[in-house]
Amino acid sequence: MEWNFVGESPTKPVADSSSSSTSSVHERGEPVSQAIVDTLIEPTADPNHRDETSGRAPSSYAADSSSSSANIARKRGEQLSRAIVDTLIELGADPNHTDETSGRTPLSYAAEKGREEVVAALLEAGADINARDSRRRSALHYASINGHVDVVRTLLQDERIHMQHRDGDRCTPLIYAAAHRHIQIVELIVQSLGDHDDIRLEVRYLAFLDWRNSALNGLTREELESIILAGFNVYALNDHNSDK
Repeated sequence: MEWNFVGESPTKPVADSSSSSTSSVHERGEPVSQAIVDTLIEPTADPNHRDETSGRAPSSYAADSSSSSANIARKRGEQLSRAIVDTLIELGADPNHTDETSGRTPLSYAAEKGREEVVAALLEAGADINARDSRRRSALHYASINGHVDVVRTLLQDERIHMQHRDGDRCTPLIYAAAHRHIQIVELIVQSLGDHDDIRLEVRYLAFLDWRNSALNGLTREELESIILAGFNVYALNDHNSDK
């Protein structure tokens, strides 16, 4: 179940007023407006209350809200989602709240869904940018896998970011970006790494990967190396030209 912030009136009825204020935080319709969320979150509601089924808190649902309609204005959806996350945080929601089952945070979900404004809001609220889930993946891993350039750029601008964390499959965000042929993200990460030795280390480490890993998208070591080095060459060329 997800919140989908795409309009001004809900298509499903609001939770019965007899239900507890804590559980009502989780009631949501498609679409949901800021006014509806403000109504649902009563002063006595706990914004960190976990859904009994999923183990997730409202802030994580707000962070990964997405629309089922391809024609919805994406920017509008992001603005509504950010407003809802801001409201939850003002009510005391923990931006580092983790799911009991997956270990994921609101930032992780927002990064996976490409919700850049929500990512920015969570970082401003003190979200741990390097938090990793049960699969050892960070927000940067998820944004890189899914090709969300704006989210990656926002994450890389944070001085706290660790770009070379390896997940449970021993893959870094750069490796995933290359595996999914997200060339612009490859270039952004390479540029942020800056240190040529760090980039060479990424390439050398390809030898230790399990090439049966479906997350590598069926690419060979040679193909991955070629994509990473292409990103490095673009960065090196731009760096050289800027020195002239």
